[in-house]
Amino acid sequence: MKNQTNNGTCPFCDHKFNKSPLRKTKCLHCHNFVYVRTYPDTRKKVLVTKERADEIQEIYNQRAVSSASRTQVLNFIHASNFDFENSKKILSAKFGSEPSENDVLWNLANQSLLNTQDHHTKQSVYHAMALIDHARGRDPFRHLVLSIQQNIYDHQAKGATHLEIMSKHCCDECKIFNGKVISVKNALSEMPLPVKKCSNHSGLCQCEYLYHVDMNEFKSMLRNK
Repeated sequence: MKNQTNNGTCPFCDHKFNKSPLRKTKCLHCHNFVYVRTYPDTRKKVLVTKERADEIQEIYNQRAVSSASRTQVLNFIHASNFDFENSKKILSAKFGSEPSENDVLWNLANQSLLNTQDHHTKQSVYHAMALIDHARGRDPFRHLVLSIQQNIYDHQAKGATHLEIMSKHCCDECKIFNGKVISVKNALSEMPLPVKKCSNHSGLCQCEYLYHVDMNEFKSMLRNK
């Protein structure tokens, strides 16, 4: 038994259909159901078994997730689809074979790090690297730590002495920290973020620090003006 044919024959028994089916049909020769699918690489119609139909659907599902992740990563590193295609061509010429999508995104992320000293930009790029780690099946925690460190440095450079944890959109484990105020010094030395036990459905801790304004200090500044 084959699991796929493209010549109008049954994938179970090789029976030749008088007219190639356009939708799910039962083979009159072996009485098995035959499915019609469009193969993702060739875009051609193929006759397949139920098992193969499910496999093809999974290919589409994975590519849909990959595409969404690609858009997300490009947004984080402030790159465009044009940048992606150009980097892909450069890497293809360098290595003599087509690079994976994650390899291209990783190359663009590294370029972004080399081209900026801005803490907020670095925070986004390191988070993008964590996304790529996760997509590759690797532990993203190291790059999440680097992202949070840049988050802290960014607020510190703007004069913050204390930070407020914003975690209300993450998991239950993280939500217990929401609104907690911590000094910049302790945020860097203790690194409570990212939360190690985070169970966010995305696989990545979404917590971050906000600039905390002490109202007493704020009122004192107003009086001294």
